[in-house]
Amino acid sequence: MNTGTPQDDLPIQITRLESLEDIHNSTLRSRARRAHASISNEFIAYVASEEAGFVTFDHWSRQSLGFVQEIFVLPEFRRLRIATRLLAFSESLALHLDCRCVRLKPYSLDEDTDQIKLEDWYRRVGYRRSLVDQETVEKILSVTP
Repeated sequence: MNTGTPQDDLPIQITRLESLEDIHNSTLRSRARRAHASISNEFIAYVASEEAGFVTFDHWSRQSLGFVQEIFVLPEFRRLRIATRLLAFSESLALHLDCRCVRLKPYSLDEDTDQIKLEDWYRRVGYRRSLVDQETVEKILSVTP
């Protein structure tokens, strides 16, 4: 029995980008350029072969930390749980890289996103205010032996 929502069955593919120039959507490309740093890895989410959103993930190996620089989903693809999947993908990647924690600074990227609702969403998916930096939230990852 499938107890998930219809969006849970939505065919979403997440792919690592080799170059920001591989992003065809100008809004996504512009946002990705802004978040990119020398240690960044960008991953793009496709819905039925259409670019829908991306995540910029940094691996801070010396700190055993993954840092999500930005998650952005195009307005027409919001409410489809794409950001949730991109965040879960980032957490899985962090575990694969032996990170003990994922951190990010929750901030709304446009006027359509309410900052308080955004922070509530991160709390609901397990993120708590970081003791290191009050502007960041973090999630301690469960590492199985």
